[in-house]
Amino acid sequence: MEEKSPQELFEEYRATAFRGDAQAQLRLAECYERGYGTPTDSGKAMLWYSFAAEQGLAEAQYQLAWIYLRGLGTKSDAAESVRLFRLAADGGDLRALCALAGCYFRGTGTEKDPAKAVQLYARAAQAGSAEGEYRLGTLYLRGEGVPQDTETALQWLQKAADHYSADAMCLLADMYEQGKNLPQDTEKAFQLFRSASMLHSGEGALREGRCYEEGIGTKRSPADAVECYRTASSLGATEAYYHLGRCFAEGIGIDVNPPLAAVQWRHGARLGHAPCLYMAGHCYETGFGTAADPERALMCYVQAAHGGEPRAAEALKRLKAKLM
Repeated sequence: MEEKSPQELFEEYRATAFRGDAQAQLRLAECYERGYGTPTDSGKAMLWYSFAAEQGLAEAQYQLAWIYLRGLGTKSDAAESVRLFRLAADGGDLRALCALAGCYFRGTGTEKDPAKAVQLYARAAQAGSAEGEYRLGTLYLRGEGVPQDTETALQWLQKAADHYSADAMCLLADMYEQGKNLPQDTEKAFQLFRSASMLHSGEGALREGRCYEEGIGTKRSPADAVECYRTASSLGATEAYYHLGRCFAEGIGIDVNPPLAAVQWRHGARLGHAPCLYMAGHCYETGFGTAADPERALMCYVQAAHGGEPRAAEALKRLKAKLM
């Protein structure tokens, strides 16, 4: 049987949604939200999520809650998002249960109540939610909303990792690398970072790249480090742009290419990464990989300093003295 095109599926969902089918209303909302078979339209997405949510569909209630929380196509309403998360959680949506726990933990749309957050995360964890297991583990690890208990924390974090939580894998890997709360085992740390990367974790890919670059738990391979940093940047790990810039600037695992180094640092700078802002400033000040532009250099150093980059203040002082 020939597969239906996105446009055909959209029209099918739309026709069925108008007949009152909650699942079709949900799918139609997703089409409008993601631009699947139709142009994106946040207002129509919200409309159809609302109709499906009114019929008690937990997944629609969950999606609508995020729309209200983030103010996507509507005025932000944290209290309404909490109400919807609660409805979806009561309907069995474990993602909603974790989101509700997060609201109680942060005091978003409701009174701040870390102990209540622990109870909700525990419910999710006991039902097999990897997110719930990970969050519960971190709260036990830090002693927030519950007495600190490293042993219990590690048990929950391991369960989360076993259930493919990339965040839990990265946290456990960090402990193994540093020998903190777990026996030091850099090979195990590398394998966990690698596993997280395979789950499309930007942090996992970034840390895997550092392992390859520095030979932590695996054979040193600068070329593999570069590929990991590229993957990490595509997955949203802003710090990866800083390391890619270094690789192009210093010829680590790839040929020296100052213009590409400058491009990577500018990418990170646009995303607000303070070390990238500093390096972009350096490029504009010295003409490394790009045309010299003292004013842009000053702008980058100012932003980097505000972002906490310790090298920026001295660079700003030096350049101002030179120019003024």
